[in-house]
Amino acid sequence: MAHDDSAKSFAAEIADSGTAAAQFSSHALDSFKYNLLQVPANSVAQIVDYATGKNILPDMQWFAAPKEASLGSAAWAGDIVGNTMAAAVPLVVFHKLAGPGAATSLEISADYGLNKTAMPVLAKTAALGAAYGAFLTPTSGDNSHFWQERGSNAVVSALALTTMTAGSIGLKATGKAFLASDVVAAGASGAAAGVVDADGHSLLQGRGFATGQERLRSMAAWSFGSALGGGANTLHEVIAPTTGIGGVRTLADMTRLADSTVQPGHPARYAFESQQGTPAKAEALTEEAMHAWYNRSSVNLRSEIDNSKMPVDWRKQIVSGHQDFTYGLDALASRPNPKPIGVVYGSARFAENDFRYQRSRYIGGRAVQEGYDVMTGGGPGIMEGANRGAYEAGGTSIGVVLKLPHEKRGNGYQTLTLKHRNFFTRMENLKKADFFIVEDGGIGTGAEALDTLTHIQCGKLNEVPIYFVGKKSYGFMDKWLSQMEKAGTISPRDRDLYRIVDHPDEIFNDLRRRRSNANI
Repeated sequence: MAHDDSAKSFAAEIADSGTAAAQFSSHALDSFKYNLLQVPANSVAQIVDYATGKNILPDMQWFAAPKEASLGSAAWAGDIVGNTMAAAVPLVVFHKLAGPGAATSLEISADYGLNKTAMPVLAKTAALGAAYGAFLTPTSGDNSHFWQERGSNAVVSALALTTMTAGSIGLKATGKAFLASDVVAAGASGAAAGVVDADGHSLLQGRGFATGQERLRSMAAWSFGSALGGGANTLHEVIAPTTGIGGVRTLADMTRLADSTVQPGHPARYAFESQQGTPAKAEALTEEAMHAWYNRSSVNLRSEIDNSKMPVDWRKQIVSGHQDFTYGLDALASRPNPKPIGVVYGSARFAENDFRYQRSRYIGGRAVQEGYDVMTGGGPGIMEGANRGAYEAGGTSIGVVLKLPHEKRGNGYQTLTLKHRNFFTRMENLKKADFFIVEDGGIGTGAEALDTLTHIQCGKLNEVPIYFVGKKSYGFMDKWLSQMEKAGTISPRDRDLYRIVDHPDEIFNDLRRRRSNANI
């Protein structure tokens, strides 16, 4: 008899466990479908009905709301899982657009943290959160407070998403490996956002703070969804790195890579102005008045100037240009142990704590390692980074400086400084290169790059490679030139004059291939 009772008990347990599993899976599926599809559909239908006076909401009831389950039951657990999975889908999407995924862009632009650089990201997050709350979160159906409820939803969603993004930024700013993990930072900040979401909706509905169960549901959904987004971001970085450089994602990563090109035992301090090798004769003549140069000019040049109707300022430009060309190019040609020259164009506005500065520093160092001298416009920012990289790698670092009253001579990382008083002579000096690299920059960088392309296109310069760094930065330029090609204003071959790369090593691999082919 006891044996029969034991068998029945075991069979009952099997039946109960099967029922529990069925209840769990059924409620999980119902909750997932309802929260992922039906809830936003209800919200959109409400807006359409309110705006048009129609009643399409009943026709859009595809899935019924899950039946209420008792706390702690298998069905209740299924509701939690289904709701969390449904919430995870939009959070994964928002993750790249406005959440921690979008916040990772700060890792390559400046010091990572809650500073002014983070404000655009947080503002975008708040805007997208408000749009989600206003248009995809349904209201009670009381049209007398329709827009008030919509506004409340918008405010709560904006606050929740902003909390998630700000929390992720703050955790990553600690620099701790564990907290800087996408999954951990996103999941933890998502939990905080869940509390904001639960309490915010409850308070705005006049119910006071949310219950413990409401908070738990919200925290689980937000944390899980955000952590999934963090995982998706991590996977994306492996497959298609944001920076285009595998394993290099942050400013610290790029700095370490640039440090790898520093010559062992190289002085840590840069070359001060007094140590720069500016050609003595050019330096001595720089400050001379026009007549001194005029007296030493060739007879033909003096005769042409004498017989010209040009104003004095124009005559001075000819004389100073003659000086800049003569001594600038002579000094370039007379440098000791000359090697092929790589010129780097780029913005003067990036500080040392910027990813692009350190990338240009790596480019300068790598160029020296590959057997090149490096030349820039001699200014700060990208130019300083490239000069510094070349200097630290023990190579020749050339700065072609435009003499301005408010600027010092060069950036201090040059072994040879060439001073020019004219943009046009400076630009011609910079064109004496065997390849060109165009980093991020503004109007000046664009002018230099396109001017160089024009000279090569028209045969005024030998055809040498031009590399634009950053497909995200210079993809627009390629589209612009593609439109020119379609319009017939440039030939298809003109677009073969340049390459757009993400990883600086692509540049030097291509240069190595070109050298190898030239020696065949």
